[in-house]
Amino acid sequence: MLIKTNSSAESDFTRPYAILIIDDSPEIIRVLGQILSDISTVIFALDGPQGLQKALAEDVDVILLDVEMPGMDGYEVCKRLKADPITKDIPVIFITGRTDAASEVKGLEAGAVDFIGKPLNPPVVRARMITHATKKRQSDMLKNLVNHDGLTGVHSRRFFESQFETEWRRHQRQKLSFAILMIDIDAFKNYNDAYGHLEGDICLRKVANALQSGVRRPGDFVARYGGEEFVAVLPHAIHEDALGLGQLICAEVAKLQIPHSHSSAGSFVSISVGASAMIPADELPPTTLVKYADKALYQAKEGGRNQCVFYFPPEKPKESV
Repeated sequence: MLIKTNSSAESDFTRPYAILIIDDSPEIIRVLGQILSDISTVIFALDGPQGLQKALAEDVDVILLDVEMPGMDGYEVCKRLKADPITKDIPVIFITGRTDAASEVKGLEAGAVDFIGKPLNPPVVRARMITHATKKRQSDMLKNLVNHDGLTGVHSRRFFESQFETEWRRHQRQKLSFAILMIDIDAFKNYNDAYGHLEGDICLRKVANALQSGVRRPGDFVARYGGEEFVAVLPHAIHEDALGLGQLICAEVAKLQIPHSHSSAGSFVSISVGASAMIPADELPPTTLVKYADKALYQAKEGGRNQCVFYFPPEKPKESV
């Protein structure tokens, strides 16, 4: 999962566009490559399955998709792209020799945003590609602002709540364990009172960067939960994974050596971490795991802070915990 700061989102408008061409004709790919080579990086695939793989693997702005291909045709490729959360927002432009209304309706119903007719008209190809690529980057920038915390650069609570529920339901279907960590900066109110809110903001950013550097597995992410609290979501994680990461990020924050003379936990800024993991039961709401991690966080604070504590869910968990 990519995390972009506001400055990196702005720089997206200066980098070349990334265009994925899916077409079984090497000649069409060559011609499109020549038309777009000065304004974009061109990636290509010669069939539908290969195109779906590259759409997942590459950071693509626009997909130019041939309608008529052997095996999986363009309509089916487009439907699959739109069904996948990772690729659903990539604009798809169909390349087709069919200009009748029925074909256009079928393409729009599959999820395409536009059409380019054959034979190819270079100015039209460039104009339509630039239009949709620019719209996508503008949309990405707005999502980045909504989904990320403006002060620390990590994900926002809004993003966490949406993504966490999605992960809960997915792990519920797959009968797999996943984990979360609730993280709190020790005695942060005392830090703000002693050093001022400007230094407090700097401290929050440094801690957030340390947390982010510790979360390295694909799919894991950190979000600011509120104030000095953060949360880390760990898909496909069990007890040992959660406890290990909790201990690691405690050490990462300790390495910062940020002086804190008004903390009972030590001379430097530290964090307390509550961890829990479970296979989501059908009868339980997503908030169950958050409550378990909160219990662990409370135990970490009561036990002296500057540590990670794991809370083991009961064998038969109840909705009220």
